[in-house]
Amino acid sequence: EVEEAPEVYEELPEDERIALVNALKAKWDSVNAQYQKITHLVKLDTTGQLRRKETLEATLTKIENDIQRLDRAGPVLIRN
Repeated sequence: EVEEAPEVYEELPEDERIALVNALKAKWDSVNAQYQKITHLVKLDTTGQLRRKETLEATLTKIENDIQRLDRAGPVLIRN
């Protein structure tokens, strides 16, 4: 039998956490700008347009969740 090493966690330094949150917010702004360009379309004519809209929505949701996770009170632990 092979024993797995226990997972080791390390606390993310505060300045790195802030930099990461700021980078995620900048990415959200960029993706949101792309999303806003297609939301005015009343009728999405092609499957590509529909897929692009759904992909952008999913990306925005994931970024929002990541930002919320990093903005919580307390330390942020990362797996080594």
